[in-house]
Amino acid sequence: MQRLLVGNRYVVPAADGGDVEAVLEQGTVSPEQADAWCVFRTDEGQQVLVSVPLSSEEVALYNASPETFFGVRSHVGSTIKWPWDAFDFLWTSYSRSSLATLQRFAQSMPDKDTCCC
Repeated sequence: MQRLLVGNRYVVPAADGGDVEAVLEQGTVSPEQADAWCVFRTDEGQQVLVSVPLSSEEVALYNASPETFFGVRSHVGSTIKWPWDAFDFLWTSYSRSSLATLQRFAQSMPDKDTCCC
């Protein structure tokens, strides 16, 4: 796969087992695991989460400049100290997600009546 840049098109695995063209929307890197978790959007509007292995050169590039690794400036390595930090993280991560995508994510959440909180 060529360099991961937000806004570029890539061929990624589809849910049906085939391949589909999609645009990279965002990603996060795990330098310890030498991979990037990337969110792609297909032309049909579906989001696809893909783990992309990184070469040692790509990991070194990320370590040198994590905020610009995906070709756009993004905030990396923030910690949540205040409730607003959590809101900001969630808004940045999911504000462009469709209702159907958010509902799919919520299916794996524990029932509020059985949650320990």
